[in-house]
Amino acid sequence: MTTTEELAQLAISVPETVSSQNMLVTLLADFDFAHAGPVPSAAVVDVLGDFGITSAGARIALSRVARTGRLEQVRNGRQTSYTFGSSGLDEREQRLRTYVNFGAKRPAWDGLWTVVTFSIPEEVRGLRPKLRRELERLLFAPLTDAVWVQPADHASRAIAIGEELGVNLAAMRATFDSPERGGLDPVAAFPLADVRTLYDHYRKTFDPWLPLVRDNKVDAHIALVLRANVLASWRNIARTDPDLPRELLPDDWPQDAVRELFIELWEGLGPIALQRMRELISPHDAELASRLRVRRS
Repeated sequence: MTTTEELAQLAISVPETVSSQNMLVTLLADFDFAHAGPVPSAAVVDVLGDFGITSAGARIALSRVARTGRLEQVRNGRQTSYTFGSSGLDEREQRLRTYVNFGAKRPAWDGLWTVVTFSIPEEVRGLRPKLRRELERLLFAPLTDAVWVQPADHASRAIAIGEELGVNLAAMRATFDSPERGGLDPVAAFPLADVRTLYDHYRKTFDPWLPLVRDNKVDAHIALVLRANVLASWRNIARTDPDLPRELLPDDWPQDAVRELFIELWEGLGPIALQRMRELISPHDAELASRLRVRRS
């Protein structure tokens, strides 16, 4: 049986897929710093220190995020603070809502697929990876090299991408014959086995924490880091799972169960994680710390 000490060791590390910059912006959005006020750079250093990030690493993360325009530097005498830029705030809040709400609602499917076909001459073959990246962002999958599919209605968005890149592209809504009758199987284009592995790993990693969270046996430092890990790992799933209609998925598809696990842990850890965040911020700005609040679904 896994001990509390072993579980704690799992939490005190940033997932390898999450950079210190992404973790920083996620924390600032998750605890609503944008509406609480500018955060002193020294406070950011202390917060990221809970994640095993050095002082130098934290300041580099701040500098890099600021250079993207998502954060703006504010000076008050000798103190340097940071606040969200207006565009960075809107983008980060929208992304956070998208990740948290992933899997919450599954709209009815009309049985139609968006089918994208394109032709890229050899002399402009450099456009191929650009187009593929854009289609992947819309969660299309390749049925063949030049035929991509997605059950959601993304025809207009795909056409807009083609126009933007100058690619000869067509998009339509269509049905597919049953594979049993010799037709192509569009579901096979999606890496569902890999996505299932992500869900299984999430459950294996975080399931053991559930009774401890329910019994309020997670200390504040661990709660802060664990909540961030729970969100970061769920975000990775939300960016990978094509979220196919229920009609196309196996009966034992794990999305609903793992989403319930995510929501219970993320929300259950919120109050104690907020306590730890305030402990870290208060020595630098007590008023800012008192104004912080934690996000909920």
